[in-house]
Amino acid sequence: MILRSLAGLRGCAAASLFCVSWLLSGPASADLLERYEVRPERSFQFPLLDPEQPARQGPTVFDFLADGRLVAIATLDSDPGVPFGDGTPLVLIETAPGSRVFSSRGQLPLAPSAGWKDYGPSFVRVSPGGGRLAVSDNQGRIGIFDTAELEDLSTAAPRWYRQDHFAGAWLDENQLALSFGFAPAGVGILDVTSPLEAPQFDPVVGGIAGAAADVALDADGNLYTGNGYSSDFVGTRTGQVKRFAAADWEAARTNGPLDFESAPLLTQYSSAGTLLADMEGNLVIAGGRSDAPLAASNGLAIFRPADGALREFDPNDVNNASGNFYVAVRNRLSGEIFVNEPFQLDTQNGNSDIRRVHVISPHVPEPSSLLLALAGLACLPLARRFLGRRPARISAGCRGEVSGTAACRIPRW
Repeated sequence: MILRSLAGLRGCAAASLFCVSWLLSGPASADLLERYEVRPERSFQFPLLDPEQPARQGPTVFDFLADGRLVAIATLDSDPGVPFGDGTPLVLIETAPGSRVFSSRGQLPLAPSAGWKDYGPSFVRVSPGGGRLAVSDNQGRIGIFDTAELEDLSTAAPRWYRQDHFAGAWLDENQLALSFGFAPAGVGILDVTSPLEAPQFDPVVGGIAGAAADVALDADGNLYTGNGYSSDFVGTRTGQVKRFAAADWEAARTNGPLDFESAPLLTQYSSAGTLLADMEGNLVIAGGRSDAPLAASNGLAIFRPADGALREFDPNDVNNASGNFYVAVRNRLSGEIFVNEPFQLDTQNGNSDIRRVHVISPHVPEPSSLLLALAGLACLPLARRFLGRRPARISAGCRGEVSGTAACRIPRW
């Protein structure tokens, strides 16, 4: 009896596994690029930090902690009437994943004798394991925090490295890829465990004939970077993106940086101010253009390197006179892309544009009714054996239910 029951259980599990595998590998999910869509109902705003003086609200730059909560650095402008003046960085942490309610943890501890500017950080990045947070002060310093310290900043002991940079992406818990420079620009790897007085920084890509763009790595360790702004017609152009194989850039740490200009072109879009790789190797590209017509300044694209397919998105359908400058972050847990415009000032409405976050989500189709029915039929003999009921009664009791609910759950023996 027990052997027959186990055999039935194996058959039921096999049928269910087949259905799940078909859903995950079949047409419904084979093409992640085609399933992305803007979800206006999921957009939200970061809180207004000084309601009495909304013009003080500066950029809010963010990422996701390991548990899915948002962590953000919001900047309060000391004097909105003074461009590129002083500011105060405040740490905001979401109270629960997806709550969109934020708790202020106080002022971010800065490097000794260092200040903060009203334009805020150029990036905030949580390490893949969730243990570290890298914060750019946008003035040549990179702060490395233990994420546990963010709960009580009075105990924080950040390590602030002096290193030229524009953007950053973690390789692992101890290594941070940084793009840097202007004509030439490049990419290097910072060891965040190396001494502050003598940091280990290995250039791996160089010779970019323009400004630094973002830097990203995919699941295979391939490195992506671009030309963020080309002010003349010599060399690569704004928004051109190139890919460097993992083995090549690793070897460059010893042999010297790879030449960006001579590498094959992968694609070109916007300013490549954001580069992100999703779970299928598609590349999210965003930014803004000041050297092109306004029509070229708006948007975000997702590019598939395998065949060159590209889909454009414009989450903010109200374009300001200066166009859109999108910055994107990917939630590793949900696969969603969160997009904001941290440099799009709107002082008349409390800088609502720079506080707003748009969501681009991969659409998940409903499971096939036929597949669910097949799984149910495979499990029906086992249900009869354990519950001792006729098929008609089992069917009636489970009609309209999903396997695993109280009405259809098979008891333990």
